[in-house]
Amino acid sequence: MASKREITGPGLSPPISHYCDATRWGDLLFVSGCAPVDGEGRLVGGADAAAQCRRVLENLGACLTAGGSSFADVLKVTVYLTDIEDRRAINPVRQAFFGAARPASTLIEVSRLAIPGMKVEIEAVAGVSGRTSGLKKPAARSASSRPSRRRRPAAAAAGRTAGTPARPGGASRKPGR
Repeated sequence: MASKREITGPGLSPPISHYCDATRWGDLLFVSGCAPVDGEGRLVGGADAAAQCRRVLENLGACLTAGGSSFADVLKVTVYLTDIEDRRAINPVRQAFFGAARPASTLIEVSRLAIPGMKVEIEAVAGVSGRTSGLKKPAARSASSRPSRRRRPAAAAAGRTAGTPARPGGASRKPGR
């Protein structure tokens, strides 16, 4: 039976409210919104959204590692920006950290974030593989319950599952998230 475990990211500043850096439940890791701050809680990156995003993702990486996960295991991110136009500046930073991994993503423009001057915050949900830390690997599963390692069919690679029709009018996914 799964149990809840609070995770503290090493080297991160203490949370500014009543929450933890991440929570692990079974093979899932839920990472709180990460801020662009150093270990003392000071804002990093000034008014540069890309520099702030880099620090946010470094902090997110610390939480992922502490929870037994990695950027390759991230299933979903929610990105909060105070200026939607900063999306163009942060996308190359996101790509540098995530590499070929492309998690589901939601981008939201907000009027303010918790720390004055903060331009970006990112939260994530990740799977836990056990490969990336000293955590014990989950017990081996039978072949019938093990996820397939096969390549996705062309339909899935195009953003849809096999048997699902293309979007009406040939509409494609919006780029940049």
